[in-house]
Amino acid sequence: MSHVFSDGGFLPTVGFNGYKTYAKLTEIKNLAKTWVLIDEHPDGLNDGDFCNEMTLAGATTGFIVDTPASFHGGAGGLSFADGHSEIHKWKGGDTRVPVTGNYVTKRYTKEAASIDDLVWLSDNTTVKR
Repeated sequence: MSHVFSDGGFLPTVGFNGYKTYAKLTEIKNLAKTWVLIDEHPDGLNDGDFCNEMTLAGATTGFIVDTPASFHGGAGGLSFADGHSEIHKWKGGDTRVPVTGNYVTKRYTKEAASIDDLVWLSDNTTVKR
């Protein structure tokens, strides 16, 4: 489940309370661009929600808190608050990592394709307050 439905602790890029978290469906600003469930990489399973730090377009580095799964030919499934779902193809090597059985989470990337993945994920996570 998306961490925007919990405390949202990894959402801000600078400071805290920069992005919305939600307690009710009626609070969501853009249902079609707010993912609720995601396939998470099995080597990163550690709790009940999937965290991603918000990464803005033009960023040169990104912080991967939890890694999405890429079971479907380099892609992973997401379901959105409006009820639709999609399989999203991840582009970067840091977002399309093989399953090794070794726990991995919270890592920085400078790889452009992975940053693009993080920007897409951020654009579909929540909105600024």
